[in-house]
Amino acid sequence: MCHLTDRPLRVGDRVLVRHTTRTVKAVVENLAGAAELTANDLGRITLRTAEPLALDDYAVSRRTGAFLLIDPADGATLTAGMVELNCPG
Repeated sequence: MCHLTDRPLRVGDRVLVRHTTRTVKAVVENLAGAAELTANDLGRITLRTAEPLALDDYAVSRRTGAFLLIDPADGATLTAGMVELNCPG
């Protein structure tokens, strides 16, 4: 994923996940190897979503393997991401 805004992304942050035509609530559970992500940082995260999403690996389908993280307070796009299912680490 690539973090797009100056607002840092941290473990415990509540966000909205926009995937295809759905938007669901989620919490950032893990930031692999970082305390936070700031503008233009690349990283791996783990999310816990309030509802299941029908995800595919980005290498299989760009349409169902991509997502956005959105700030629930103001609707700003925070992060653009690609799904890697069963990734190591």
